[in-house]
Amino acid sequence: MKKTILLKSRILLFFITAITVLNIQVFYGQQEQPAKNLYVYFLDVGQGDGAFIRTPNGKNILIDAGQCAVGDDEFDAGKEIVIPFLVKKNITRIDYVVASHAHADHIGGLISVMKKFPIGVVYDTGFPYSSPVYEQFLRLIKMKKIPYKITQQGDILNWDPDLTVKVLSPGKNNLFEDPNNNSIVLKITHKDISFLFTGDAEALAEDEMIGNHKKSEISSVILKVPHHGSRTSSTEYFLDAVNPEIAVISCGRYNRFRHPHSDTVRRFNDYNIELHRTDKEGTIFISTDGETYTIKSLGFRK
Repeated sequence: MKKTILLKSRILLFFITAITVLNIQVFYGQQEQPAKNLYVYFLDVGQGDGAFIRTPNGKNILIDAGQCAVGDDEFDAGKEIVIPFLVKKNITRIDYVVASHAHADHIGGLISVMKKFPIGVVYDTGFPYSSPVYEQFLRLIKMKKIPYKITQQGDILNWDPDLTVKVLSPGKNNLFEDPNNNSIVLKITHKDISFLFTGDAEALAEDEMIGNHKKSEISSVILKVPHHGSRTSSTEYFLDAVNPEIAVISCGRYNRFRHPHSDTVRRFNDYNIELHRTDKEGTIFISTDGETYTIKSLGFRK
């Protein structure tokens, strides 16, 4: 008798489970798919830039990766910060790498990452810059036969069907005389939520972007603050055009450049822009379904 009751209970549980699964499949049918999120991590790489992006359809993107070991400074953000982060996230391949510009505090860490992981494509400005780090970076790309693309203003990057990725700068043939102002500037849009990645663009490049684009093409919900919040970037003219809700500064604690500059911080406060800083919060994580977003600090590296 007990076995019969137990058998009937199991059969009933099976049908309840099957009906529940069927209901879920109907609810999340072709017209009602669950939201696919865009995940953006502004990594705590010290005095430098590094951002990891996971697209709604599972592509992995790395924009810069902090510094490598140079001279007496043995700190390699790629080896000590970015690679452990990627391993922890079970990342086995980087589909797209963006080297915003040739300075070591942006591309240095990419060297260790590119040695360890398969890379789909590397995007670069192509701006000629003589430095041992940049030359090593280019040699590694050639040695590993990684596809290499020079990108300029107006390019559309087809990274994910749920995203629009536009290159806003640099202009054709690199307009300026220094790597900072020739930084790759990307606007990544997921439905209603947009991110503006600015490298180390300074006032000259900011003005050029504003002159070459409609305000709607520049305005973004989240701004990666140019040049670590230096005094020479984030002008009022630029902030008017971008009009962000959130701004993220990537910089190192007690860095020798004293980034971010107090005048720049004051400007963000005057514009009532919610400001986040890796030197005060560690890695900063933003998740969005394209309609709303959440932001939180993941704390400092161990």
